[in-house]
Amino acid sequence: MQQEFSREGSDSSQAPSVSDNDYTTAVSQPIATSEDVDPRGFRGGHARRPNDAFIAVMGQTGSGKSTSVVDVYPYEVSPDSTVYLIDTPGFDDTNKSDTEVLEEIAMWLSDSYKNNIRLDGIIYLHRISDFRMQGSARKNLVTFNKLCGEGALKRVILASTMWDITREEVAVMREQELKETSHFWGWMLSQGSSCHRYNNTPESARQIVLSLIGRGDPIVTDLQTQMVDNGLSLEETAAGRDLNTALRKEIKKLTQEQRALEEHIKAAEKTRDRMTQEILKEERDRNRMMLEKAQNGTKALNATMETMMAKRDKRLAEMKKEISDLQQREKEHLRLVREQALALERERSARNEKKQRQQENTDLPLNFNNSGQRSTNLVTAGQNHRKGEVKNPPTKIWFSISLNGSLYSLRSPEKWICNACRALERVGSDRNRIESGYMAIGQPGEWIARYGNDTWITSKDFEQHYPDLIEKIKVFEIGNLDTCALGPNQQYYARWLDGSWYCTGSSALVRTIQNLIKGQNKIVAISLGFGKSFLVSYELNNGYLGWHHDLRGYYRGLERFLKGHNNISIHAVTLDPQSQTDYLVVFTEDSAKGRGKPKNKLHCSNRGTRHAISDWWETSKELREDS
Repeated sequence: MQQEFSREGSDSSQAPSVSDNDYTTAVSQPIATSEDVDPRGFRGGHARRPNDAFIAVMGQTGSGKSTSVVDVYPYEVSPDSTVYLIDTPGFDDTNKSDTEVLEEIAMWLSDSYKNNIRLDGIIYLHRISDFRMQGSARKNLVTFNKLCGEGALKRVILASTMWDITREEVAVMREQELKETSHFWGWMLSQGSSCHRYNNTPESARQIVLSLIGRGDPIVTDLQTQMVDNGLSLEETAAGRDLNTALRKEIKKLTQEQRALEEHIKAAEKTRDRMTQEILKEERDRNRMMLEKAQNGTKALNATMETMMAKRDKRLAEMKKEISDLQQREKEHLRLVREQALALERERSARNEKKQRQQENTDLPLNFNNSGQRSTNLVTAGQNHRKGEVKNPPTKIWFSISLNGSLYSLRSPEKWICNACRALERVGSDRNRIESGYMAIGQPGEWIARYGNDTWITSKDFEQHYPDLIEKIKVFEIGNLDTCALGPNQQYYARWLDGSWYCTGSSALVRTIQNLIKGQNKIVAISLGFGKSFLVSYELNNGYLGWHHDLRGYYRGLERFLKGHNNISIHAVTLDPQSQTDYLVVFTEDSAKGRGKPKNKLHCSNRGTRHAISDWWETSKELREDS
């Protein structure tokens, strides 16, 4: 329930439903996250008041849940009553494993229970827009049941979302199926749970919250009893055992698939079928990452309450250090910006004085004695880099590419295709003008685009997801923005026309940018990927392009490709931040004879996106050859 329940992007052509943070923030504002939350401190260290209430919000990512940590939102019902909404990470989060999500929830529930904070109810969110209860949704519902226990189910509200983007007769039919099927909602309803519809309005969110207030003593979940009272590890709890069983089945299946892939690769090597080898190796890498993720999940389930708290404290210390380092870099950057501004002002004053002297000379009478040595022209006619007149062939191929999940924006000098702005209200007639410019797609589906006339536009909710970038834009003005790259978790890189830049990526990326600037290398392309990975392409003195990257073990197919191709110029790159494997690179092969024709290297798991990229590339190639 953030703002109303939570924010959810939609593939529907209708207006998007209320965003992932909407359920809780419709009735409240966040006061803490799991990184710094102390359940005893919700009321400034004072004890819980008789009329206060604590309600947890759980469910799948995309049902109205998107937070990646535990956020706490206060909602003041009356002067003597405050409801605290605890918004937990969503199941099936692309950036977190189910084990990490369960661990995050268990950490908060255990700590709050230990400090005498009891839940008054739990709201479980489900998308009514889903065609059917998928396997992952059923698995998550089972985990939720085991987490709660029968005793807590009487305080569970099963709230269906996305009614505003689903035909009413279809939604009603799906709701009826959920209620009547025992292994969906049927059994939970028989144990005292209730069913509500969330209609994407603040009033609807409030009604659901208020229905859980004043219903008697708070509840204790089975997970709290098992971990705090009985001292069990997460693996030994009912929810943990269930998840561990599922993970071990997944490990067995992936291990078998890994062996089969290795055999297929060996067979392809014998026949020297390189294309098949490459495809199989990409699939093997993806399978290996999934296997490692499942194996790490089983290990993490061994955590006890004490080890989880120690892990949280360590993470908090690391975050505080990172924030301190970032603030120091920001301070140094502001100092440099002020120095640059003063230098620009001095240059501006010098130019004005010179122009004034030239004007005075022009206004002299024609019989002015101009004998003597003739001065040379300080400003000579020549190539204008900003207008594209500078002849530097190796860096003049221009592409703009951006992938994010199923969304894409692909622009070559010949063609532009994009599906990121179909359901966004603000584009309208401006869509065609973006074709001659640039677009970067961030998370969750937010974007920033530049028209051909160097004016910029952002998606409707861009400020909510990239607040720091918006603050910088307000200071330096969007009209002065030169280029921008968006990444996951509010990460971005932005450069202004005066050379000022900001980056909220990893410290390794910031150091890379600083070193390039010291070496006077202009950044041509930059992409921020999954897990703070990145790739930066920049101009070299010889006119070609160099690149630095830190893929952090992700995008292994790209890592292999780069190791085998040292003499290439990377003109555009995008690492899909929602994937650990998907990417697109546009490059040329460099040689003593000059630059080759543009080529691309792609790995994309989404079939529709893969076909769109292929069509775009082939069409661009045909148009290029015809011109």
